[in-house]
Amino acid sequence: MPSAVTAYSDQFRNFVDFATKSGGDEKSIALLKGTSRLGEFSIKANTNDKIGKIFRDDSIKDTNNAVRTLFKNTIVNMFGGENNIPKTVLDAMKLNDYGKGKPLSARRIMAVKTAIDKEARFFKSADAATAALNKGWTQAELPKIARATSFLVQATGVDEFEAINQLSTPGSKANRLLNYGGRFLESAGNFANGLRLIDSFATWFKDICDTMTPIHNQSRDEADYSNANTFTKLNISRKITNPELVKGFEKFAFEELSINPKANLSETNMEKLFGFKNNKAMNFIGRNGGDSFYSTISNIPKEKRAVIYTALTVFAKPANNAQEAHDNNIGGGYKPWIDNAHSPTFIARILKNFDKAESMYKEGTLTAQNIINEFFSEIPDKGDYDYDTINNYFDNIVKELARDEDDGGQYCDVSDAAPLAMENSGCTFDETVTALRNGQPLPVPQYLTTGTIPFDKMDGTTIGGRKLIEGDLYRPDFFYRFGRGNKNPNLLNVNNCKGFGFNFPNQEKFYTNGTQEGRANIKIVGDTIIKMCGQAHVNQANNVMMLSQSGLACLRGGLPQVNATSNEHVPVDFTISKNDTNGDITIKYTSPEALPFKFEWTATVDVNGNATTTPLIVAMKNADQQQGGINA
Repeated sequence: MPSAVTAYSDQFRNFVDFATKSGGDEKSIALLKGTSRLGEFSIKANTNDKIGKIFRDDSIKDTNNAVRTLFKNTIVNMFGGENNIPKTVLDAMKLNDYGKGKPLSARRIMAVKTAIDKEARFFKSADAATAALNKGWTQAELPKIARATSFLVQATGVDEFEAINQLSTPGSKANRLLNYGGRFLESAGNFANGLRLIDSFATWFKDICDTMTPIHNQSRDEADYSNANTFTKLNISRKITNPELVKGFEKFAFEELSINPKANLSETNMEKLFGFKNNKAMNFIGRNGGDSFYSTISNIPKEKRAVIYTALTVFAKPANNAQEAHDNNIGGGYKPWIDNAHSPTFIARILKNFDKAESMYKEGTLTAQNIINEFFSEIPDKGDYDYDTINNYFDNIVKELARDEDDGGQYCDVSDAAPLAMENSGCTFDETVTALRNGQPLPVPQYLTTGTIPFDKMDGTTIGGRKLIEGDLYRPDFFYRFGRGNKNPNLLNVNNCKGFGFNFPNQEKFYTNGTQEGRANIKIVGDTIIKMCGQAHVNQANNVMMLSQSGLACLRGGLPQVNATSNEHVPVDFTISKNDTNGDITIKYTSPEALPFKFEWTATVDVNGNATTTPLIVAMKNADQQQGGINA
């Protein structure tokens, strides 16, 4: 393997991490992540070996050129255009060498990174970078914050320090737009349009409410739907219950706008811009409900969500008009794509085969028939390749699992574990049952286990995260159980466990539970997490505070490997630490000593709120403690 290619691996991993935190373009970063695996491939200059899924060039020369171009484009996107790149960074890039087939050396990569590190781009005052750091931004984020500061100054006329303050204030328009990123950080004009659109979005929603409220207050026979001329108004209005939820809708809409090059950010017709016609995100939101479902979509990078939107949409039955949609309770003008109870399992199957699904989406072949044939080949009767085909398949599994032994039920030993295992692995029913009965680990699809604050808590502040902690941490219910239903007792003696245990840096371990002291400790958890993340990183703080939901849900989905069941309120020990260099927060989940089995995994949340996890490891402590017929 040529040494030049081998050298790409570690250096690109470092640069990808840096580029992500500096606000680089999502598409370029995604390609960089793939490129960082070049060192794992065996490449010979004189063969026709393909290099991963990113490059179709056959030679080392072509590969070098492709890597160098990708590296250049990522930096261009970081600064919103080649003309905006500072001279010190340009000098380190040595653009005159590009396109000559030379390898991109580790020294060049690190020289560029160092130059960007030192460049407080667009800051006019020498003290501005210090002011940003004091607000909680990391050194790696300064280029992004400096660029946004300049755009905000140009858009509103505030001074540099007030711009930094607004960008650092959780829930402010500038802060929300900064988090949406993408096209809004490409130019001052786009940033100014984004600020205007946030106001327009609020007005658009108010119009929906004003239009639909009197209609909903009328009887079914008297209701006049002539003004409800779009399914957007008809359906979304039913879901607006509080300001937090409106911010959640805003988040999905603006993340779509940030990556959609066809969306005209200068548009003044908000129905055209935000409505179903031109916005996949609003189309999706208007047709379905359920926090866990929305949270699953939130976990998926915004540039990849369209694959899921499309996969679900093709299993929809449209209504002829708004009246028919209302009379039949058809959300967004469509009968729900997949029954809500089955949606997570359906999505898990798509995620398990995501590369193939994404390829089909790009080719325009992600149809209902192809989805069933490619990803649900176990369905014996394909029917009409429609909504009923998929839902009947899942319904039959539920019915079979519910059958008692006396009725000929074949799956009583795994009936509690199988649905969760399918939902968390994307495996077929037969694959799942075989794995459970043999104590085999099940795969975890990409994007499924990362934590994201639930849809109705996305209000731009840490209120949502606080609510999750307050709602969960005071009520550990000690529910760990082997075997089926209530036939087997809980494994944990309540007296042997104090609740959720927390280990923070430089603090003694403490517990949260239903006691007066334990409930008081919940506030300490929230305060400590917010302080660790810093004022500027609301998304990170919220998603770290998802530890009581996404983290324990991971356990709930992983325990079926040893034929055990639990819920998201089971006792866990948490160790929370911070990487002072890049700002990452890592949560380590481990099993309390009182349990007869052990588990361990970690979740790391970066400053942008993106989470990555390690595989869950779960096993019995002693062989003689195995129950439920499982040899774990």
